[in-house]
Amino acid sequence: MCIEISEVRPEQSYLLIDLRNYIGNQLDDDLKFKFLSTPWTPEKDFKLPVSVSEKKNFRFQRQWLDRYPWLVYTKNDGALCKYCVIFSHHTVEKGANQASKSLVTVPYRKWKHAIEDFESHESKQYHHEAVVKGSNFLKTMQNQHFNIRNVIDSGRRKQVEENREKLFSIVEIIKFCGRQELALRGTNDSGPVCVTDDESVTNDGNFRAILRMRMKCGDTKLLKHCENIALNATYMSAKVQNDLISICGEIIQKEIVKCLNEAKVFSVLVDETDISEHEQLSLCVRYTKKVETCYVVKEAFLEFVKVDNTTAQPLADTIIAYLKNLDIDCNNMVGQGYDGEAVMKGAFNGVQAIIRKSFP
Repeated sequence: MCIEISEVRPEQSYLLIDLRNYIGNQLDDDLKFKFLSTPWTPEKDFKLPVSVSEKKNFRFQRQWLDRYPWLVYTKNDGALCKYCVIFSHHTVEKGANQASKSLVTVPYRKWKHAIEDFESHESKQYHHEAVVKGSNFLKTMQNQHFNIRNVIDSGRRKQVEENREKLFSIVEIIKFCGRQELALRGTNDSGPVCVTDDESVTNDGNFRAILRMRMKCGDTKLLKHCENIALNATYMSAKVQNDLISICGEIIQKEIVKCLNEAKVFSVLVDETDISEHEQLSLCVRYTKKVETCYVVKEAFLEFVKVDNTTAQPLADTIIAYLKNLDIDCNNMVGQGYDGEAVMKGAFNGVQAIIRKSFP
């Protein structure tokens, strides 16, 4: 079963993952981790443009990305230092010369002198400080050492562990309802949950009913939580339920993508729908998965994609962009499935024809 994610966050869009778009902005930890660990790199068939500002035909060289691990290439032809953009942009003061801004707040494009300028950038003190901050951040995100606040504050660490124990039963109930396709909400599902609540008076939903059942069946940790509950930390509100459902959806989506790439071949299935007068695509995939000694055909929903233009070329671009943003190798795409509309199935100018030109 796939849990549907009805909204696409801006950071999920393939068109927005270029680091250049975030120069000078405050990034959340997830985006920082994405830019530092898996930045966008030009694909093998991506034609690197020739610099128009230099007399000779100089262009960015792919081997520079291996030679300088801090270097990233932007989609509009330019280079940036991923560590300095994220951690050192505040050190480049207003009014600084072009050399100081280059690779930090301004994309670098002087390919003729690239090696010399890259070596010079590596020697800068603010670059070294940014690299140290970035390395420590990556270690923290990858759970290679404890959060310093937890190390210092043993009481806080204990509170974190207790909160995880409280959430365990709540998460299990949400997973159960998702697997069984049960609605969580009821007609009146506000306020604290008590074991002695009379279920015959009002239907407060499957989520709260299963909570009571678990407490009656001996879930002492959940019972203790409900008996000593703080109104601002119940972890049972509709908002928390939706947040946990979204997290489950992201985990399921990543697992589907993993299976998809392991299968090496897949078909994309797309249908147009609308919600609240907005057009959107339901993006699904069909692939094979090895179960013991045989292969089983699977179909899975990935996500809803909002679209503003329903002509063939923008639709095709959107489909490919979202597949790539999910780290799906489109070179493994061997089939397409659409409805009967001409814009989708057209033999020459339809979505399927446009996609087939790039991935025959």
